[in-house]
Amino acid sequence: MTAASYIAMAICLSIVAALASMLGIGGGSLNTPVQVFFGYPIHGSAANSLLFIAVLSTGATLIYGRSGKIDWKLAMVLVTFNFAGGFLGGYFAGNISGRELTAILAAVVFLSGLSMMVSSFLKPRRSLAKNGVFIWKRRLGSEEYYINLLAAFPLSFAAGAASGLVGIGGGMVTVPMLAILFAVPVDIAIGTSALMVGITAVGGLIGHIVAGGWVVLPAIGLLPGIIIGSIAGAKLMLHISKNMLKRIFGISLIFIAIILVKEIFKQ
Repeated sequence: MTAASYIAMAICLSIVAALASMLGIGGGSLNTPVQVFFGYPIHGSAANSLLFIAVLSTGATLIYGRSGKIDWKLAMVLVTFNFAGGFLGGYFAGNISGRELTAILAAVVFLSGLSMMVSSFLKPRRSLAKNGVFIWKRRLGSEEYYINLLAAFPLSFAAGAASGLVGIGGGMVTVPMLAILFAVPVDIAIGTSALMVGITAVGGLIGHIVAGGWVVLPAIGLLPGIIIGSIAGAKLMLHISKNMLKRIFGISLIFIAIILVKEIFKQ
């Protein structure tokens, strides 16, 4: 890879970090394809992506935490399932061919983009289930919502597994799950997810390290742009229309999924 290509990739990844930070989704669905586009192998790109997500999460969490947009208790409960799934996904990623990983990534990106589009057109609603052994009543500031743990636990594990396999943050599942299924206000869902995706990414990254074969050095130079982008994106999220951003981001994800499908047939 030439110096010009490396710089171009760094700029693209910084922009991705800003967009991902706005939505609390980690950005792996974009920065993994970006790395592949610039010539990185899919397995190395997935591991690098998890490192980027962990760093991005740190910057975004600082902003959202100060703004009161993170449900810390909810995040800590759900992230245990994210982390377990992330570790297993990262550990077994090396046993799956590059073509198969690309196909998984394309499917996850497409479904995530579609869910973003759908959620942007749905009107906010109140939680349907408010009572039961597995219903957890939550309150953050003036907001009140109810979490069905029987649904939240397996979905969080699945989000973590997808994270470890293909280097996404898991927030593309977590944010729609919280906002659509449990009627968590979208700004709280985004802030809470921003914290969770970083911890989940660490689980996937440990899985890659234990499995071996990951070279971290090329990714180090890309981290400053990730940090700047994550902080800028989190600050912007507090002042822009989230639904419009979801629609733009959803269209982008669907477009990227189409490109990845084309890449599968070229392999």
